[in-house]
Amino acid sequence: ELHLVQDHVATFVSADGRKARLVVESRWSCRVTPGRDGRVGICPVPASGMPLDEAAMRFFESAATSFEVRRAILDRSTGNRLSGCWLDSMVANSFDRSTSEAVGSYLHAWANTDISSRIEGMEVPVHVIVGQHDAAINEALARRTWLRFYPHASLEVMLNAGHYPMHETPVALATCTERFLRSSSGTSPHPR
Repeated sequence: ELHLVQDHVATFVSADGRKARLVVESRWSCRVTPGRDGRVGICPVPASGMPLDEAAMRFFESAATSFEVRRAILDRSTGNRLSGCWLDSMVANSFDRSTSEAVGSYLHAWANTDISSRIEGMEVPVHVIVGQHDAAINEALARRTWLRFYPHASLEVMLNAGHYPMHETPVALATCTERFLRSSSGTSPHPR
C-alpha cells in the first residue's frame, strides 16, 4: 500500500510553515495523513474496494498493455463525451508515465483491497468530489461508502466532469478543494 501512496501524494507546505495539505486522487490518503485538518478525495475508490467480476477483471487487466482498452476505460469513465484527440493524448501520456506492472498492481489494489474496517467511523473531515459523468465513482457510490465510513464527510458533484476533474474542470476543482481545506481549518474560504 505504501508504494501507492508514494506514487500519488503531493505535499504542499505554505511559506509561513503552517500545516501541510495533502491532496491525493486515492483512497489511501485518508488513512495515511493523520493529524491534518481535512482531506479531499477526488473521484476516490472507496475503502471497501470495487470488486469486479471475472470478465471485467480480465478487461481491466488488459489495459496494462492495450492502448485501445485504456482509451475505452477513459472514455467510459468520462461519460463518452470528450474529444478523441484528448482521449488519445491522455492514454499516450499514461503509457509514457507508467509501467504495465504498476497499472496491473494498482488495479488489484483498488479492486480487491478492503480496508473499510480500519477506517470506518474516523472523525476526520473528508470532502469527497465525484464527477457528474463518472460511470463508476459516482454520487450514489460515494453516499453508500464514503459518507457512511466517515461521519464528518461531505460530498460535492463536480459538474461537467467525469473521473478526471483535474483535467476536465481544473479551476472548479481547485476552487472547491481550496474552499473545503480553508473551511476545515477555520480560515477564510476566499482569500484575495
